[in-house]
Amino acid sequence: MLTETARVELVTGRLLPIPGFDGTVTLVDGSSDFIVEPNGRTSHVTTGTLRLTHGDLASVVEFTSGRPFQHFGHTMAVYGEGGSLELGVFPPGVPASP
Repeated sequence: MLTETARVELVTGRLLPIPGFDGTVTLVDGSSDFIVEPNGRTSHVTTGTLRLTHGDLASVVEFTSGRPFQHFGHTMAVYGEGGSLELGVFPPGVPASP
């Protein structure tokens, strides 16, 4: 069982272990965009697809950088921009934070 936050630097197409999680992650694809908000402010966002495994389970998940999601009973989030992305997997009950 995951007792501390696991962090994995993502590499497109590479199967990577998630420490302490009995699972793996693969960054299937990703793209970076600039968002112009109604107030004129711009922000950078990366969206993409992860393939996650946990034990015998496997699934594909769509992500937006900086937005936490729930999967396999854990909060997860992708942080970073463009070519420098990191997956954070947080223990049950621990909120996502960069």
